[in-house]
Order: sequence, then C-alpha cells, then structure tokens
Amino acid sequence: MTKDVVIPGEFLAYEEEFLEGKNTINTNGKIYSTTLGKLEVDEKNRLINVKNARDIDKLKVGAVIIGKVSFAKDNVVSIKMVEAYSGKTKLILPSTSAFLKVSSVSTSYIESMKQYLKIGDIVKAVVSEIKPFGIQLRTNDPELGVVKAYCSKCRAPMHLSQDKLQCLSCGSVEIRKISTEYEVK
Repeated sequence: MTKDVVIPGEFLAYEEEFLEGKNTINTNGKIYSTTLGKLEVDEKNRLINVKNARDIDKLKVGAVIIGKVSFAKDNVVSIKMVEAYSGKTKLILPSTSAFLKVSSVSTSYIESMKQYLKIGDIVKAVVSEIKPFGIQLRTNDPELGVVKAYCSKCRAPMHLSQDKLQCLSCGSVEIRKISTEYEVK
C-alpha cells in the first residue's frame, strides 16, 4: 500500500489482510475509508487506519448521550439518541435507538419504569454497553436522568419545585428520575 491520501469510500484492503481501524469500515469483507485523510498501515498489528485532521470518534462505553424517550414499558424504556459526547468531543451515533433497563435507572428499587420515565421526556444518560443486539444506557447517577419532562395529561413542560414536577397548565404533579441538571425550574 503506497497511497498516502485516500478519499471516503475508497477500498483499502480485505479483512483477511487487515483489521479495520480508525475511520474505516468493514463491508462484506472489504475495508473502506470513511473519511478523507492519510492512510496508516500498522503491519505489526495488521491494522489499517485513516488519519484525518478532524477525527470524529465513534460512540463508546462511558459516553454521555442526550435522547428522547420513544416508548416505555414496565421493565425497559427505548430512547432515541440525539447527541453523544465524550468530554467535550462530539461522537458519531451508530444507531439512533438505545435501551434503558429498570435495573439501570436508579440505585433504589423501582417497580415500574413507566413511573420514572415517560414518552417524550428528554433524558441524559451514560452508555453502559455496546453490543451487536443494541446499546444499553444507565441513569443511576444524580446528574443523569430526565432533564426536561412533559405533562402526561396536557403535554406542557413540567416545572421542578421541591423535588416534584408540576404542570403549570393543568396542575398535574408527577414523579420522574430527575437529573440534577433539570432545565425548567
């Protein structure tokens, strides 16, 4: 491999020759560049990378995501991920959906997820696992949880007052797993 600069979508190698590295993708046994950059071949570790001046990192365990609850059942919630960060670095989302299990919501016992997270809520969570079958999240730290909630009766934004959420439109009071960074006070 004598090429210095490669373009997005350019064929780099077969998976039998090298493992995919940074800014590369393996599609049907062929490794392609995902960005414009300089080709880097690690012969010792059999790894192929593309170095970009503006590298974009992929989602990883420990990353913080902001997402919207798309459905809620008693033991699991689906969250549509909107943004992901590792420190101040924005990450690429490999898919848009992730799951939050009841055991990962809080450090205390929770009987039903529907009580603590409702459809439409904006949530701050941390990626706990990335597996082929899906992305798992957790919200069991104080700064994690619902950062903006909407009334389940009239859909108006809920206001935080003395650790309870209250709707100023219809007067409804609701419980959520509230983040210490809740927006509407």
